[in-house]
Amino acid sequence: MIGPGTGVRVYLACGRPIYREYRELCRLLEDRGIDENQQPIEIMKFWHWERQQEIPHQRISSYLFAAVARRVVMGEKKIVDRGLINDVRTISTYAPYVDALFIDKRCAALLKEEPLRAELEYKARIFSLNNPDEFLGYLQEIESQTPDEVREYAAMIYGID
Repeated sequence: MIGPGTGVRVYLACGRPIYREYRELCRLLEDRGIDENQQPIEIMKFWHWERQQEIPHQRISSYLFAAVARRVVMGEKKIVDRGLINDVRTISTYAPYVDALFIDKRCAALLKEEPLRAELEYKARIFSLNNPDEFLGYLQEIESQTPDEVREYAAMIYGID
C-alpha cells in the first residue's frame, strides 16, 4: 500500500501482526484527527523512533529473535516451531513485570546465553524444567516469607487446615 502523496510504502499482509498493528495505529491517529494521507508518515516516524529500544517488550523480543536467528544460522533445525512466537511474546510481555516465569527449556536456555544474559533486564526470575529444584526452592522461599496472618486468611478462604 502506498500512502497517497507520501512516497511511503507499507506492506500490509492481511492477518499478520504488523498489519494489525498498522491498522490499529491508523485508527488511533484517525481518532486524534490526523489526516489519512499523513498517517503512514506518522506511523513510520513512530516505528523508527530511537526510544523504541527502551520499551522492554521490544528489547526482549528483539534479543530473543536474534538469538533464535543465531541458532538457525549455526544449523539448529528444531528451534523454530509453532509455539516459538507465543513463547517470545509471553516472555517479552510479562518478564518485565512479574516476579517469576516458568517457561520452556528452549527459551530459558536462550535467556542464559550472551548477550541476552548480560544485556536484558527484567523483573522475573526465570524457571524451566531444566531447573526444577530452583523453582521448588523459590516456592519454599515464598512460603517461608509468608506472614502468619496471610496464612490464616488463606486457610479461612480456601478451607485449608
